[in-house]
Amino acid sequence: MVHSDSRNENSSQTFIRLVYTDSEQTMGTTISFRNINYTINTGNNLYTKLSCYRSIPNRQILSDISGRFQPGINAILGPTGCGKSTLLDILADRKDRGTYEGDVSINRHSRPASSIYRYMTGYVVQDDIFSGALTVRENIAFSANLRLPCSMTRTERLERVEKVIAQLGLKECANTRMGTEFQRGVSGGERKRTCIAMEMVLEPIILF
Repeated sequence: MVHSDSRNENSSQTFIRLVYTDSEQTMGTTISFRNINYTINTGNNLYTKLSCYRSIPNRQILSDISGRFQPGINAILGPTGCGKSTLLDILADRKDRGTYEGDVSINRHSRPASSIYRYMTGYVVQDDIFSGALTVRENIAFSANLRLPCSMTRTERLERVEKVIAQLGLKECANTRMGTEFQRGVSGGERKRTCIAMEMVLEPIILF
């Protein structure tokens, strides 16, 4: 896997082109991680900052975690508070790389720089983020218009939107408003699938 950067002379946008070998395109993407350690400062609050005598040890969330995600659908299972979301954030590069220890690799290559890696991935946050006043289709189209390259035509973007609507079984509710606390909208499952579609419309190589 290699990448190349190019800058449009007539704009401030930088386009990143990812180039994969034939074998990588056929086999999919593998994420490997080794010896991941993550510790938080449990004394980072106003009380302990004002206290000169109280010493609260740091809390280790992840300790020497290693593993591999093969191409396909993978899941992280465990009880509440065991560090599932923290590990996912580290793999998705949503934690500052200086705050944890360990290595993450993509298809046996070192993970690219953050500015490049985030073009490769999509991330569906735990709490749904959408506009309740817009329909399912409008929310997905908004994500597409905001985040897809300017080089894509309007027709291409709309085709991409309709594609993910079909893939996630959202055709029947595509023209239904998402809903707010004052207005009834789609079901909880349809709402979550819409949030997934808002990331899938970008066709990321990896979706967290």
